Amino acid sequence: MRLRVAALVCAFCAFAPIVARGHRPRGAGRNDAPKEVAITVSARCRPAGGADVRVDPDPVLLHPNDEATWELDSAATAESMRVYPKVADEWPFPDSPHRGKRGAPARARRMKAGQAGRAFLYNVELTCIRPGGLPDTVVFDPEMIIRKR
Repeated sequence: MRLRVAALVCAFCAFAPIVARGHRPRGAGRNDAPKEVAITVSARCRPAGGADVRVDPDPVLLHPNDEATWELDSAATAESMRVYPKVADEWPFPDSPHRGKRGAPARARRMKAGQAGRAFLYNVELTCIRPGGLPDTVVFDPEMIIRKR
């Protein structure tokens, strides 16, 4: 009986480090440095008005201290964009709006403290140039969620 118990203890000791590595608490040993989360904005302006818009990912999932970058995709026909919160006082970043254009993404940095577990509604306002050269704005309504680590 003692031999079986000793064999089980030895087997447990041999596999314990493998089990422990697989079950570390979330965040243990992780690099919690800010990460840039890329958001692609696909915006095809329609000649008669409006646009076909897609934001990927939607919703945007961030962790505390992450940064967000909205970029018009290479096939976008919108000239520029403005990313701004629906409720300015609740935006997780200290500055807004965030402006971008083709080849120059809109960036949100320096997330405020205490944003974990919160969700934010925001708009992406696109500028389309209509036939005849007239600018027109189109607003799209995605969502941002700050996840707990």
